[in-house]
Amino acid sequence: MNNLSFLKSLLIKYKQALKTDLNIFKENLNTKFIKIKIFLLTYRIALKTKQNFILKFFLPGIAIFFIIFWAIRPAKFLKKHFGIGGPPVLKVETYRIQPNETLWNLAKEKNISIDALITLNKLNNVHSLRVGQQIIIPNQDGIQYTVKSGETIRSIAEKFKIKIEDLIDVNDLNISPDQTIYTNLSIFLPNAKLSQDERMEILGIGFLIPVNGGIKSGYGWRLDPVTKSSRQFHTGIDFACSYGTPVKAAQDGKVVFSGDKGGYGKTIILRHPSGYTTIYAHLSKASVNYGEYVKQGEIIGYSGNSGRTTGPHLHFEIRRYGITINPSGSLRAKK
Repeated sequence: MNNLSFLKSLLIKYKQALKTDLNIFKENLNTKFIKIKIFLLTYRIALKTKQNFILKFFLPGIAIFFIIFWAIRPAKFLKKHFGIGGPPVLKVETYRIQPNETLWNLAKEKNISIDALITLNKLNNVHSLRVGQQIIIPNQDGIQYTVKSGETIRSIAEKFKIKIEDLIDVNDLNISPDQTIYTNLSIFLPNAKLSQDERMEILGIGFLIPVNGGIKSGYGWRLDPVTKSSRQFHTGIDFACSYGTPVKAAQDGKVVFSGDKGGYGKTIILRHPSGYTTIYAHLSKASVNYGEYVKQGEIIGYSGNSGRTTGPHLHFEIRRYGITINPSGSLRAKK
């Protein structure tokens, strides 16, 4: 095969690869030897043959461009602009909330995570979205993160289990991985997620631990603490605390019951968004009345041993649409 035929065959392969898969093309033309050989062969043909301007100048120009393109880290170029081989540079589009639209529907329609929408738009409560509200939608999954004092690209990448190069490329940063970043700078963490506590709080389903005290008895089947003779299903959790310890609202809500409730003793029931209710039982005193609205963390009563009990403690329940759920997976400490 002469030089011209060899060059033509390479150009044909280039054209085919471009139409099918850039990655295959990159593998086939991955060595400096082939890149240099293309250039030399093209230039030799142009010099030795009495061809026109195109052969002498245009083809060598193509070869030079081709060599330069693959010499300046094409993987990074493709990643930055097209997302091939990793996340692309962060880009956002603006969008206005439509009637009857929820964040969940929007996330599904745009094929993006709830976490990305929440953090980029600094949403403290997803239930507060209103029609016509303008939000931004990213071109990839991840979360917006505010840099803390003393943090570096490396420390953030390790904390969220992200590749250092992805973190730098997505934010289009020109910075050393070990260089301290400006405090309070907002950066995007590709493919990172909110913690369970953060997501529950923003989605309006996070509940504060209502009283200072450890768990005395958990949710589920147990021996009756009074009779000690039979097993019963415990519909909440018991917090060990001394008589008169302040009891706080686990979440914003409305008081739908405040009074005596049989074996529960003096009890307060709060109704919350999304079908949730919380129950605070065996109180010594209630500080709120029926119909009042309370804020998360507000004192609503004091622990005691009213009702069927073996001593002072707080019995706490979470129900959704009347069905009890294990509170342990939904509780978080006050930040």
